[in-house]
Amino acid sequence: MKLVLFRHAERENSGTSNPPLSARGIQQAKALVDLVQKSRLPLPQRLICSPKLRTHMTFIDLASHLKISLQIRPELDERSPIEDRKLFANRVRSTLGGLQQQTGAASLCTFICTHVDWLEAAMQEITCETDLAHDRYLDCWAPGHFMIFDTSQALWTLEKMETLSL
Repeated sequence: MKLVLFRHAERENSGTSNPPLSARGIQQAKALVDLVQKSRLPLPQRLICSPKLRTHMTFIDLASHLKISLQIRPELDERSPIEDRKLFANRVRSTLGGLQQQTGAASLCTFICTHVDWLEAAMQEITCETDLAHDRYLDCWAPGHFMIFDTSQALWTLEKMETLSL
């Protein structure tokens, strides 16, 4: 299975707790459709995002283009103020494990859109042939950044990392 982890596109700095994408973020989301159309990204069969507006907006054009629905998963949300680091790490670990178990078909591709704190925690939890605990992978989550993993083996393979560009 291919698993593509995305940080949402650039958000507006509106001072709200659930801001929409900025104009640049909207362009990044449109670039995502283009990357899939040109086969620079694998064709997803599932699009999963956190409950936040900015993650929906990152995937909505792609969902419309592919005629597949967005799956909203609260476990992909940012760390809540009442959630300690250990509880948050457990949530991320459990979510990753559940996603891997749900995918019987090796050809299935899932895109996930979430937040920087979730992705940084995921880098600590993923068993990969690449050392994801290295600063290069922990500090790389600019808006629109993504990593493609092959999860077909117990030891995942990092195939590509990039940022949606305009």
